[in-house]
Amino acid sequence: MDKKTLEALQKTIEQWEKIIEGKEEDRAAENCPLCALFPTFFCSGCPIRERTRWSNCRDTPYERWEFHHMEIHNQHNPPWKIECDECRRLAEEELNFLKELLPKK
Repeated sequence: MDKKTLEALQKTIEQWEKIIEGKEEDRAAENCPLCALFPTFFCSGCPIRERTRWSNCRDTPYERWEFHHMEIHNQHNPPWKIECDECRRLAEEELNFLKELLPKK
């Protein structure tokens, strides 16, 4: 993983920590450091896509977070934030997934 990608991943992890703390909201690609670095629809080069082989965070905890807000909270567009215990669990799942993408030491 190159330096720019690692920095974007670390900033994305920090963002999710702030979402869990209630200090920030998720605005999907609008405020995602990884999406800013890999802005195309196909997400070529993004470590999330490298892991899942899917674009747009499909098959990740983020997809479940997004659907939860749409189906349970009737929020079809971001910003999304912690609204309930399930939101917190899903946000923590996303954070843990992102941390797994960090290079092994």
